[in-house]
Amino acid sequence: MRKQVELEASEALLDLGVSIPILRWRLPLMRRYRELRLTMKRPCLGNQIRIARKYLSLGTTYEQIQGYTKDEQMEFLAFHGKTVAQMVSLTILRGKVSGWLAPLLAWLLLWLVDDTFLLAARSSLARTTLRNTSGRTCASTR
Repeated sequence: MRKQVELEASEALLDLGVSIPILRWRLPLMRRYRELRLTMKRPCLGNQIRIARKYLSLGTTYEQIQGYTKDEQMEFLAFHGKTVAQMVSLTILRGKVSGWLAPLLAWLLLWLVDDTFLLAARSSLARTTLRNTSGRTCASTR
């Protein structure tokens, strides 16, 4: 029951979009910080297929990652961080040409975004995108 509630909550978040902070800066003489954010939404079918291929290439499951120690998490990040960033970039770039632009955005995510956001986004992808049985397409989520 709890897993079902978590799955439905993750799906609702991806329908609405999850905002990921990219950059944070403060201009001189200004008190408030400015942020650049990108929104991660439920990917179209083409990108779901791309994400599924990348997910399967990881050779690990969501449940296994949940049981990792801190050292195992760091090892996973060292070996698969680029693939995780590419998976996240495919949920941000949802169009037909996203396959071409995703590596560039993935590179920016690797160097600009805190690793905790990427790992959280990856777990959200694992719970929703790959277990999506609702049959929704891009047209129904816009």
